[in-house]
Amino acid sequence: MNYNLNLTERNYESYPIVIIPTNIIDNFTKEIHYTEILTFLGERYYPAESKVYQGSRIGFFGDNSSKSFTLGEYLNLENGDYNFMFGDFYYSNPYKSEYKLPVRPKKYKYVDVDRNNNFFIFLNILVNFIFFSIIRNFYSINESLFILLSSCVITGMLILLGLFKQKVSEKIDLEDHEYKKNVDDFLEKVDIVTKKVIHDFINYKSKKLQIVETNREVVEKEIYLQLLKPFYESKPISVISSKGRTELFFLEKLYKYFDHQISVDKVPNIGNNPFQPDFLLICDNTGFHLSIEIDEPYSVENGKPIHHNRTNDKNRDDFFEEINWGVIRFSEKQIIQHSEECCKLIKKILDCIVNKQTVLIHNIDPDKKWNYEEALIMSNTNYRNSYLPEKMKIQIRYIKKDKYFDEFDLPF
Repeated sequence: MNYNLNLTERNYESYPIVIIPTNIIDNFTKEIHYTEILTFLGERYYPAESKVYQGSRIGFFGDNSSKSFTLGEYLNLENGDYNFMFGDFYYSNPYKSEYKLPVRPKKYKYVDVDRNNNFFIFLNILVNFIFFSIIRNFYSINESLFILLSSCVITGMLILLGLFKQKVSEKIDLEDHEYKKNVDDFLEKVDIVTKKVIHDFINYKSKKLQIVETNREVVEKEIYLQLLKPFYESKPISVISSKGRTELFFLEKLYKYFDHQISVDKVPNIGNNPFQPDFLLICDNTGFHLSIEIDEPYSVENGKPIHHNRTNDKNRDDFFEEINWGVIRFSEKQIIQHSEECCKLIKKILDCIVNKQTVLIHNIDPDKKWNYEEALIMSNTNYRNSYLPEKMKIQIRYIKKDKYFDEFDLPF
């Protein structure tokens, strides 16, 4: 009989139990954004921006460390000049000479006018009086005054001739019509720049998207394969837990299908790791780590119920999922009765992960997961021997030191 298995659903009610990390499942249908593909390809990408940047033009790819404004703030001419005193302004970052915005119009202008240089006039008069104080020692007072008066007349004529004038810049208010014309010219130039930025960005983005579409399939596969890598690799351990007959039986089957990809002596390289998989499959093609577990209802050592609803199996599974390892649990009965199908199911799961398929079909009869009480009954009735082959049948040893229950006094 065929059964459907959905990798996106967690079924803890019956075996096989399959847990694929959410980190991987979520990416089955997720489309990778084009910016992520460009980053993977090492392509620099600058998104469209509606901001004004202040700073020096230093090439197409500029390092913007200056203040930025919205275009609306830049166009708000009532905002004053105090925010826009230094440097050029560009409508986009990176800077580009074509994106340089015109200077904001002001309600005043500076004009050059001729003004007498009062300092030189004062200096000339001072020289005349010094000259007067010197010549009076050599001439009469009338002669000296005449010379002084002549000198002052000459200075006055020089002033009238404009020889003491200089160009100075004076601030004057603009007429309303002048200011309006400047504003109109300003807005027209801003419109030219913004249209240029939009046009260039459309072409720029088009070229980048062409690169994305050319490489999307390959890059998406590479990015996805990276998601399959474990957060913690495995490491070998020196002390290996003993393997039961069923585990050794299944190991032979696993090795037939997966060869060296199967290990029995590896754990997550995460320090003091509390959990060791029964088998670890490390996929050659993807690096995906899959913990393969065989669950028995009770221990052969003492008949103690195991893998029931009160054990820490859920914590164990959560631990592996958190480090991006997958987990698949079979019941011992399924391993004995469907060992080949179990191996095929594992292979199908690996294929589904690579191909991002969520549903697969298998023909392993489901085995209901037992609770604590059911496991006690199974232990008492030697349930495991009902499906184990003759040469693999077990006998509970009830080791006294465990004191779980006595061989002749079972707790039923």
